[in-house]
Amino acid sequence: PRNCLPMTTALFVREHDLYVPQANAAGPWGGGALHGGSTAGLIAHVLELARPDEGMVLSRITIDLFRVVPSRPLRAVTEVVRPGKRIQVVQASLWDGDVEVCRALGLMLRTSEIALPTHAPTAAEKPPGPDGIEATSLRGSVADADAMRLPPGLHTTIEVKRVSGEMGRGAGCAWIRVPVEVVEGVPMTPSVRAATVSDFGNGIGQLHLPDGYGFINADITLHLAREPQGEWINVDAKTIATAAGLGTVETLLFDAAGAFGQVSQSILANRFG
Repeated sequence: PRNCLPMTTALFVREHDLYVPQANAAGPWGGGALHGGSTAGLIAHVLELARPDEGMVLSRITIDLFRVVPSRPLRAVTEVVRPGKRIQVVQASLWDGDVEVCRALGLMLRTSEIALPTHAPTAAEKPPGPDGIEATSLRGSVADADAMRLPPGLHTTIEVKRVSGEMGRGAGCAWIRVPVEVVEGVPMTPSVRAATVSDFGNGIGQLHLPDGYGFINADITLHLAREPQGEWINVDAKTIATAAGLGTVETLLFDAAGAFGQVSQSILANRFG
């Protein structure tokens, strides 16, 4: 298999029926693994390509990460599981050669204009920012990541404006901007942007453990009440961990207009590097 190409301005380059990962699509766990956000962004892209009706919007993406998604050319396979006028379901999977590495279901819904009653519950209050907060990388700078022996990748490509919390404490809130395309030459849609950021709940809310351990997520479930507006997305995440080495990360998503979605991730203890 080919190694990933030198870094470009996109996470993936499409070559015929393959998506070739670039260096900035990598994750922090080492071993040639892609970042979960890169995987989720690519999944959202292929789901949108496969939807039978462009008038439908992605309302939910559920991704099962069967194994490490490698930094090798990936083949996407899609299938319309449920066609419909108001509700559609599309399945997408990524393959490394003959090995299926992840599978996802995308729920597509048709929007309609309604008048909300005054007694409708309001969403959570938007965190401060992003204006007025200095942007850095996830861990403060690429140099900081290098000092922690973490390879460069999506986690060092994104721009971060932290609102609260400290890395490794199990809870945090930060604005995130992905400054590159997911697929080279394809403008990022709002749903693909949200999917690419969806994995960072387990970064912003990461809980570090003794002896170089942390938590890795085995899935991503993203719910969208509407498409996000603008390039900055706020991730407000909290880890719930147990002594069994398992847990969940629950994340609320905001844009400049307010709350628009949420993410749930199942996590298990794993050694860095």
